[in-house]
Amino acid sequence: MTPDRTRRRFDRCDQLLEEMFRKLDQLPEEKLHERPAPDKWSVMETLQHLYVSESLSLRYLHKKLGNNAPLGPATWLTRLRTFLLNRVYLRLPIPYRAPAVVAEDQFDPELDY
Repeated sequence: MTPDRTRRRFDRCDQLLEEMFRKLDQLPEEKLHERPAPDKWSVMETLQHLYVSESLSLRYLHKKLGNNAPLGPATWLTRLRTFLLNRVYLRLPIPYRAPAVVAEDQFDPELDY
């Protein structure tokens, strides 16, 4: 993927994020904390999960980018693993458990995003 295409994708994600927050600002506070079903997350729980997940991903990226060890070229095996992960594994109708650090009981119901 070219740097220009990557930048366009990030810009589009930023636009969608801003649009989502504008829509969420119009909802009453009670609605944001309301669960649609007993076993489903509320909007705020979902937002907190995304926030924690992205924060941990960003921390991991900073850690890896701070390591100056040179990377070797991607092999056909690396490409195969990437393909299987993105095109097969993540599309299977199998639920995946989140790591304990982003588990539901870690949510702060009072956190305001």
